[in-house]
Amino acid sequence: MEKVRSLALIELTALFDQHGIALHRRKPIKKKVKECGIFEVPLQYLVQHDRLKGSNSNVPLFLQEMIRFLDHNSLTEEGILRVGGATARMKALREEIEETFNEGAFSLDGRRVHDVAGLLKQFLRELPFPLLTYEYQPTFASVENIPDRRQQLQALNLLILLLPSIHRDCLRVLLTFLSRIISYEKQNKMNLNNVSMIMAPNLFHFSSSKEMPSLREVKQAQATVNLVRMLIKYQNILWTIPGFMVMQVQKMNVQRTKELWTKERPKNKRIVDKRKSNEQKNCGQKNAELANNIIRVKAPMLNKIAMAIQLTDGMRAGDIVAKFRRRPGEDAEGHHLYEVGGNIGERCLDNDTNMKALYKVNPHAEWIIKPRSDYE
Repeated sequence: MEKVRSLALIELTALFDQHGIALHRRKPIKKKVKECGIFEVPLQYLVQHDRLKGSNSNVPLFLQEMIRFLDHNSLTEEGILRVGGATARMKALREEIEETFNEGAFSLDGRRVHDVAGLLKQFLRELPFPLLTYEYQPTFASVENIPDRRQQLQALNLLILLLPSIHRDCLRVLLTFLSRIISYEKQNKMNLNNVSMIMAPNLFHFSSSKEMPSLREVKQAQATVNLVRMLIKYQNILWTIPGFMVMQVQKMNVQRTKELWTKERPKNKRIVDKRKSNEQKNCGQKNAELANNIIRVKAPMLNKIAMAIQLTDGMRAGDIVAKFRRRPGEDAEGHHLYEVGGNIGERCLDNDTNMKALYKVNPHAEWIIKPRSDYE
């Protein structure tokens, strides 16, 4: 991923230069921060504490718990995120969380959704290092100055790739939740504009010493709202690693492998010949599958080895899942097809996704059937 980040920074700098925009990248700051507790603790420390308890997620357990609770209880609540919770209740709840959450003795069950939503915003707002990072926060805000929407999205894509993995994964979980709130707009009266306006100040930390904001600060605030709107609306395409960057990384890896191979060449020529033969055989099989639109679908949670499926013009992701459902004794209910790797990280596919068209875009991906998590 470090190679991807290096390439992303080069591409982002070139894109900003193309429009005469300065790339405002701050130097990382060093400051004393809390290392224990929940609120006002860096995401990195929260994840480290969670891993001592057996978690392997890049998203802090407390953030997962808040979003899971709100996702299950608040999506149809009118004014969710906009209506504030009771100050006294929120203060008491926060103190209880600080005292008991890390002991495993805390639950949000039965709490008021507006109180929990208020604490979610507090949690994000009080992070010592913002979710969008102190280093790249001004760069995110500058994306609004790019005149072309497609290039704005390209810049956001590159910026997300530049984020530390913990911040990137937390942002993805949060944006997925915000998108679900908007999908219940008729019930909760919260549309894309409302949610973006409310969440922007919690994601962008700009300090102001004046009671009356300057014109520059007003414009900056509006830019952040527009940016959050784009992050929510276009989130499904912002985590994809661009194809040209994948190819560049592959070339770098091939070159590095050649250098190591030359340096540590095996003395036994028969080993070399056998490796070449196996590579040619595997390459020939892969090329044949590519030419015939054949994918191999894994379903480890259904105890199935990879199954070869030839894609036809109208085949959808749901049709592939259905093939496993029709097998005697199999229960694929609640399972979805995931696209993993290639030129993307990982995403759950909609059942109506045209698989042949997607395969042409990302032929080197893995295809896995598994249950969808609660907060995806």
